[in-house]
Amino acid sequence: MKYLKTFFLLVVISVSLKSFAHEQSIAKITINKPEYSPLLTWQVRLKDLSRVANFDKDQNGEIQWGEIISQSKLLSNIIENNIKISSKSRPCSISFKSVTLANLASGNSLNLIARLSCNLPSQINYLFLKDLDELHVAYIDVKLDEINANHLFNASSDHFSFDYDDEVTGESEYQIWKFIRQGILHIWIGIDHLAFLLILLFSARLKTNANFICFRKLLTFVSVFAVAHSITLISASLNWIELPSWLVESIIAASVAWGAFRLIICADPINTKMVFLFGLIHGLGFASVLADLTGDLSSSILLLLAFNIGVEMGQIVFLIIMLFSLTLPIKYFSFQSVARVASVPVFLVSSIWVVERLAGFQILNF
Repeated sequence: MKYLKTFFLLVVISVSLKSFAHEQSIAKITINKPEYSPLLTWQVRLKDLSRVANFDKDQNGEIQWGEIISQSKLLSNIIENNIKISSKSRPCSISFKSVTLANLASGNSLNLIARLSCNLPSQINYLFLKDLDELHVAYIDVKLDEINANHLFNASSDHFSFDYDDEVTGESEYQIWKFIRQGILHIWIGIDHLAFLLILLFSARLKTNANFICFRKLLTFVSVFAVAHSITLISASLNWIELPSWLVESIIAASVAWGAFRLIICADPINTKMVFLFGLIHGLGFASVLADLTGDLSSSILLLLAFNIGVEMGQIVFLIIMLFSLTLPIKYFSFQSVARVASVPVFLVSSIWVVERLAGFQILNF
């Protein structure tokens, strides 16, 4: 009966890990005027484009660069069908110009470049993946002589309009709230960050064999982790720190594996110094996601802080839910047993993540 309960607990935890897993789809649009007419650049992941069009012409399971550049008509149709621009209620035509490759932290992306027929675009509708992915977001940055504005498109906001007679900025209360929401969302679909928070929760004990959580120690861990990742999130977003994304993501996975392994072997749980060190690395991971979404946020401190606040809120809500969730299993198991059993799938998955991120290939689909 004891082993049956343990097996059941392992299954529940593994399914929970899988249910949280979701890689967010993000894109970025810029509109500027380097020459005689406005130029639109849409930075979008190749993986997302493949969800609405087939670029694999030879059907060999791999998309080659030659297959992309040979399908300019298809790329042009994708832009025209998903980005609608008008100027004073009159449609503005979008003429596909070229495509370049961009390697982001979230994977290979394409820069789809097009020229606009109108000099003063004032309304933009974004429809990409509208019915396929409710988590998809796109950040638009408009930089023209007459105006400087930005906006975050998501499932509930696919329209953006502005008046050239008014001063428009991207730091309205609505925009700030959307970046707070984006920070919350990033935590909730970032399974590696959630796994590390779970390690912090199980490590918050006064003694290794204690069967209860020390809330004072948990508060210390969470505070130290928050301060550490805030330092590197802000520093990296201001372009003060820069590390390869593959290295950052590998260390994040290693931090989860290391913490889980210590819980499995009943060694001393991770301490405050380790929490601070790993928090610095996790902050760089947050920054890479934000950079993929917005590019350079160094001139928009409010939006940067809003994203960080959202991250903190998401962490607190997750920990509260986990605390309540633990009340049932600790009725049948000791707290130490729950921590050890829960750490097994976390250790196995995070170890695979380390291999994936160092080697550059995918084993798991989350």
